[in-house]
Formats: sequence, C-alpha cells, structure tokens
Amino acid sequence: MKRVPFGVNCSPFILAATIRTRLKKYPHLEVTHKLNDLYVDDFLCSVETLPKAKEYYKDASKILKEAGMNFRKWVTSSPELKRWWKNNEVDYRGCVTESEVTQKVLGLVWNHNLDCLKDDIGMLTLFTVRMKLLLQNTWERDLQWDEPLPPDIHETFQSWLDEVDTASQISLSRPYFLNTETEPAEIHIFSDASPKAYGCVAYFRKVTDGTISSSFIIAKCRLAPLKKLSLAKLELMEALVSARLAEYLQKTFPWITSDHIFFWSDSQQITLHWINGDRLRWKQFVRNRVREIQEKTNRDNWNYCRGKTNPADKLTRGLSIHVLVQDDV
Repeated sequence: MKRVPFGVNCSPFILAATIRTRLKKYPHLEVTHKLNDLYVDDFLCSVETLPKAKEYYKDASKILKEAGMNFRKWVTSSPELKRWWKNNEVDYRGCVTESEVTQKVLGLVWNHNLDCLKDDIGMLTLFTVRMKLLLQNTWERDLQWDEPLPPDIHETFQSWLDEVDTASQISLSRPYFLNTETEPAEIHIFSDASPKAYGCVAYFRKVTDGTISSSFIIAKCRLAPLKKLSLAKLELMEALVSARLAEYLQKTFPWITSDHIFFWSDSQQITLHWINGDRLRWKQFVRNRVREIQEKTNRDNWNYCRGKTNPADKLTRGLSIHVLVQDDV
C-alpha cells in the first residue's frame, strides 16, 4: 500500500511516527516543538502577536506539506489573523451563521468570537460531584442495576437532571493571561476535605504592572471511600491529590518552577503538621502519604488558609448549577 488507510489500528501510530520523523529535520524552527503536541491530526497553538501567528502558520504548513499533508480549516479568535488569511486565500472557517461561532476542540466548546471555553468538566466539578455522591449512595444500599430507585434518590437525581441544561451558561476565558515575558506566574493549589469527598483546585496568579490577576486551571475531586476514614486522614488525602496535581502541572507548564507552586490547606494542626514533620514518626498510612507529598513538593510552600476563604471547600460539598453560574470562585 502507498497510503495509510483511515481506521486501521496502526494508522494513528504511523501518522505520529511520520510527523515526528519530519519534525526532526526542523529543530531550528520555533513551531516544531508545538507540532510535537499534535493530537492525531489536530493542531492547537496560542501566540500573543499577529507576526508570530503568521510565522507559525507558514512554518507549520511548510513542514507538513513536504510530507504530503495539508493543514486546512484554520480557526482563530483574532480578527486581524482572519483578515490576513482571507487576503491570502487560506482555507479557514469563516462564520456565516451564529452556530458557526463555536467549534469543538478536543471535547470542549470554543467560542472563538468571545475566545471562551464551555463544557469543561473541571469547571463543572462542583456540580458533577453531587451525582458521584448519589451513585455512591446507590452502591451503599446495594441497589441492582434494574431495580427502581428509592423515592429519595429518584427525587435528588431528577433535581440534578433539571439543572443540566443550565450548564451551557458556564464559560471560561481561554487565555490564562497575557504578557508572559513579564513577572513570572505562580500556581496556587487549594485543597479541602469533607466526610463525603476530598479534592483540590488550582489557579494561576500573576502580577502585571502592579495588577494581580488569577485564572482557573483545573479541579480534582475524589469521593471518600466506602470504608470510612477519619476526617484527618481524608485531609491528608486532599494534600496528596494536590501534590500529584502539582507534579502534573509542572510537566504541563515547564516554565513554572517548583518554587512558584504554592499549596493551601485549612487543616493547620493536622495535615500541615504531618507534612512539616518527620514522616518516620507516623504510622504506615500517614507515613507513606507524607513521604510522597514531601518528595513531590517543597514543604516550605505549604500554607494555611481559613476554611471560609478556601475555594476548595465548595468542591467537596457540591453546588447547584444555578449557584455555580453566579459564583466567581
């Protein structure tokens, strides 16, 4: 065969291998490392200036065209870039109707006129955790899959279901911030636990010309296990999730060093005491988790915050979608 058939099991691997082989010939181009992050045949990239966008477009198109691949259906949130594409007869997606203002990007809905994202599960964690708790409740009652739901569970489920359509009103600005060459950004991770769930939420914090701005990154939530743990141990689990999330974010944003990742917990007398202490003093459950936290994070960057100012507090209890739409946390 002289073509790679679409749909064959090995096709994605062959495509990725072909592209990576081609990219090795262009280590001097700035767009090359961006193309290494291709998701199958989708290219996502963000730049701050129009000249840089033009450069990336030209270089990326050239590299792939030499391999017999043609980038098509470009989409941008920049009106200037749209005009440049139109003048140069580039194959891009113009907006003819209101429905074409939004595009699906890796499962997210991107409104490229407003440059905002919708349907991000991370944003909706405060809403979806309620359904997770409801499912766990059915497990605790040992309900069978074809068994009618008890009235209380059915009522709760129907109430949650009635709110689903409102989720489309929630949106998040796509850019985290601009002017990345100025003051370096920080990552702040807040964690919390309740008897029902534990988790954390991460934000960027940036100072530009004396103005402080913050941006939501991601939220993680886990249900408390059916085998009951003390609240103190659940609070330690929340810290462990924070440490693992920090490790992931540092790989995702390598320009942010560990010294610029800060952790916040409202469990000062227990969790923070464990993290800052000698792990060998604790029993196995605590010792193993404290060890991993200390290995993945800088213990000097763990801080205390009051429960009322901890945004992760809402994460572990859940919110109605109507409250979440109005919430600014």
